[in-house]
Amino acid sequence: MLMILMSTKMGKDLFGRRRKLKEMLRMATRLSQNTYLEKVLKRFSMENSKKGELTIQSNTKLSKTQSPSTEAEIAEMSRVPYASAVG
Repeated sequence: MLMILMSTKMGKDLFGRRRKLKEMLRMATRLSQNTYLEKVLKRFSMENSKKGELTIQSNTKLSKTQSPSTEAEIAEMSRVPYASAVG
């Protein structure tokens, strides 16, 4: 049945539309990811930062001395979700 449908003009038209729809959905996904990343960068005031590699290595040891120490730093970090701060 599928072979008969594919051999007809209607079948070819449907196949082409399906392919175009899949391509459009892929593009929409990419666009939404870009929009999300732009929003996250803006939230952390990093919208003008350069693109590139991560500067922190995966095996970097973090210590308590790197945590916020002043009242202003603590207040600022209290508004940042943990998952967003850690990555």
